[in-house]
Amino acid sequence: MNLNNKNVLVLGAGGVSGKAMVNLLRNYTQQIFVYDQNPQIQFDKDLENLSSFDFENINQIEFLIKKYQWDYCFLSPGFPRSSIVVRTLKNNSIPVIGELDLGYYALFFLLKKKPFVVAITGTDGKSTTTNLTAELLRSQNIRAIECGNYGIPLSEIASQTINHKEFDVLVVECSSYQLEHLLYFKPDISMILNIAEDHLDRYDSLKDYLKAKLNIVSLVDKNHYLITTKDVVKKIVELNLNENLPDINIEIINFDWLNKEGYRFLDFTFYWRDLKVDHLNHRMNFLFSIKAVELFSLKKGILLNKESLNETFKNYSGLPYRLQFIKKIHNISFVNDSKATTVQAVVSAIKNFKDEYVFLLLGGLDKNLNFSEILELDIYKKNKLFLFPFGASAKKIQNQLNTEKTYQNLESAFFDAIQKSKKLKEEKIVILLSPGCASFDQYKNYKERGEHFNQLVEKANEALS
Repeated sequence: MNLNNKNVLVLGAGGVSGKAMVNLLRNYTQQIFVYDQNPQIQFDKDLENLSSFDFENINQIEFLIKKYQWDYCFLSPGFPRSSIVVRTLKNNSIPVIGELDLGYYALFFLLKKKPFVVAITGTDGKSTTTNLTAELLRSQNIRAIECGNYGIPLSEIASQTINHKEFDVLVVECSSYQLEHLLYFKPDISMILNIAEDHLDRYDSLKDYLKAKLNIVSLVDKNHYLITTKDVVKKIVELNLNENLPDINIEIINFDWLNKEGYRFLDFTFYWRDLKVDHLNHRMNFLFSIKAVELFSLKKGILLNKESLNETFKNYSGLPYRLQFIKKIHNISFVNDSKATTVQAVVSAIKNFKDEYVFLLLGGLDKNLNFSEILELDIYKKNKLFLFPFGASAKKIQNQLNTEKTYQNLESAFFDAIQKSKKLKEEKIVILLSPGCASFDQYKNYKERGEHFNQLVEKANEALS
């Protein structure tokens, strides 16, 4: 791929990844054409803004292709490859390259830099595992940085490298969108944390979704290490995707450690009781992260400082909006899990509460998921799980989970949960926001939804009086 003075089109140019691609491409060409589905976005004057054109109209797209003679198209992760414009570009033999590939190509082929790459994917837990892996590596005085779908885009890493900022290890969170079609991205170690139904508004089936995830190892060689679980391997076999798993080293995480006093690492034990915030999710994330650090040290011949690793382990409290304890008022603990946008994440969150009554706030924008798995939980069968469905998916959740009421929004669900909690004054209660849905029906993103929950918690004292 030669970018010098080429005509390039960037689709989805208004988002974080799109802007990162544009900034990187400016180092190689000034002939950059941009398009975003939001026509209100203002672009710099040196860019040719095509957002006013109808990119659902084949005739208009064909006209633009002939007029501008694009050499390459670069695609933001959220811009669907199934769109008319992408299909038309491909039919005209114009390469369509994702942001992950562009950043990797610039680093490894144009800049001739070769940082070690740890790539992380899965349905849930990606961001926390990415962050924790980078933290553990930094505890060893290794220049590691989180990037990709969490942190900053890989294209931005390439731009920073051009400006003489270099890294030893890139810990790259990879969404299924980023992995759908790869030409260059080749990590040294990869993880597939788990797999469950997600984004079925974009994929036809769980098989298609998992197939995209498996692209994380599509270009690797035999020396590659994939860290995963028995359940993921089992699902690969069940869905006849064995051919998508190359002949590589596979490290299976042993979840038996979750129920022991800690994890034995070489001649050292990390004790779960030392965790600043101890729950099953953190334990699972740590097992993946420490395995990646161990394999990195073996590949690079580095002796690890276990005391520094342990200090990072003990002080790690996780990321906001992921099973985040907010406050306790009387007998009620408020927990913010706004980032939980799948049923698997909701189920995983609930399983952390064994002795409490859980008042679950769930809802938002449906991703064509099935919530009925919640009915199989022991806590539900013991009548200790109370459900408060809200937002655009509330009726669907009501039908699948047989709830009495639905709520227009999070606020009405929250305060009804408060009122109902008063009947259990002598019991330990958790009011848990774990929505299992996207936030876009009523919020800009999961962070805004999480902040709203935190604001409601600040008003809970008055409601409980």
